[in-house]
Amino acid sequence: MTSRFALVMTVGCGPAVPESPAYYDDVRPILLANCVRCHGPGTPGHRRARGAWRADTWDAAQGLAGVSEVAPAITGVAGIEGRMPKEPGPLPDFQRDLLLAWADAGWPRGDRFRNEAPVFEFLFPAAVEQVTEADATLEVEYLLTDDDGDACFAKIGVEGQSDEATAELGGGRKTTPIDTSVLATGAYRLVATARDGLTTVEGIPSGPFRVPARNAAPRVRWVSPQGPAVLRTGDSIEIAWEASDADGDAVDVRVEAIGVGAAVALPPVQGPWTIAGLSAGSGWSFRVTASDGELERADESDRTFVVLE
Repeated sequence: MTSRFALVMTVGCGPAVPESPAYYDDVRPILLANCVRCHGPGTPGHRRARGAWRADTWDAAQGLAGVSEVAPAITGVAGIEGRMPKEPGPLPDFQRDLLLAWADAGWPRGDRFRNEAPVFEFLFPAAVEQVTEADATLEVEYLLTDDDGDACFAKIGVEGQSDEATAELGGGRKTTPIDTSVLATGAYRLVATARDGLTTVEGIPSGPFRVPARNAAPRVRWVSPQGPAVLRTGDSIEIAWEASDADGDAVDVRVEAIGVGAAVALPPVQGPWTIAGLSAGSGWSFRVTASDGELERADESDRTFVVLE
């Protein structure tokens, strides 16, 4: 069978693509790790994609090359806008080549197999009884591998804290900063969650670290609105955020709508707000800033908005 899409092949030292890759053996881990967050049941990508394309089942995924808007973007055909996946980024050459080889082989299903779980290790702070001191930032070093060669990802957070963890981190040996400025004085550990699309490993502990005596920065998180993408003057939207301080200090909050070269102050009150004072155009976002009188932190909406009159 001839592949339906042209692809510039690259030569590297990675693993060889199987001659006849199968869904359960080779393809499913790639799709679950990279596509299902948007192309799963009821997700936005599932609703938008032509033919309601889903990546989480063999019956749906075998139509990959039949969905004209999806397959070229995944396989990296030149000139295609909106290359997928948007996060964490384009697939490595090996994975794109494997998807094309799967299409050429006639979409074989294969058998469910025993998946090797991803392996995550904290290199610093290492899981030993050696306390590291962290005032404002902790530079974390980790190693994330997968014996199957699956794409793997991890998130790291502070044990016992309700804050959102880091954004998804890629595999390999890497470093990433962890903000410890919002933590009260005391001893802590980090915990990691690692996944490869089929298996998720949770609660992986780091070594201990200690936050010295000093003023903790306030915590702040923008909650709402995160959508819809279009706002109309005169409409009512729900304004919400979360702000606190680990030291128990009083927190003052400032709320703004941020546009291109413009900042419009909003009432620092949570609840309904009637859209007013925002010029028509794109690129608007919302920002909340929390201050304890000495330190301040800010957070913005995850997406930008278009404002219509």
